[in-house]
Amino acid sequence: MRRIFCIILALTTILSLLTACKSKLKNGEVYDKEFTEAHTVMTIIPVTTSNGKSFSTIMIPYNYYYEDDYAISIKADDGSGEETTYHVSKEV
Repeated sequence: MRRIFCIILALTTILSLLTACKSKLKNGEVYDKEFTEAHTVMTIIPVTTSNGKSFSTIMIPYNYYYEDDYAISIKADDGSGEETTYHVSKEV
């Protein structure tokens, strides 16, 4: 059983390393640009607590702030049809 676990762990590690080695797109044509304005999203999350005898659920609001986001989508010009989206700064 331990040997099977080690083999699965090794294969998972190798797969992770190989997918992380994908080369970045160097040349291409920008075919889409997207700007998302800064905004705040409030989410209400239920939290259950127990005193040992009973359970109680309270709703706690969480605010998430997202800054301005600039995204460009690039299509490779080498004929491979590869498409990639990059999140960039305003200056780019």
